[in-house]
Amino acid sequence: MTRVCMGALIRAAVQKGGEASSNAAKPMQEGRLVPNDFALNVLKAHLNSLNATSKLRLLIDGFPKTVDQITAFDAQVYIYLLNKKWQCKA
Repeated sequence: MTRVCMGALIRAAVQKGGEASSNAAKPMQEGRLVPNDFALNVLKAHLNSLNATSKLRLLIDGFPKTVDQITAFDAQVYIYLLNKKWQCKA
């Protein structure tokens, strides 16, 4: 099983810099959640970088945390994984 630590991914993305990361840095410093779009884009970029097979098992640690994030996850990441022919189980 591959563990995907969202906190580490988000911290690395913010540290890397860029326009999108500037919108995430302030909420992080204040102890709030980063914008959903930022978190989802970071997650999708990481998933895209994996040498994935349909048998890859993932544990996504730290995301989703809210109902809005669950909805966004289902609409974007879950569909993304299905389109890549990954077997998805809740």
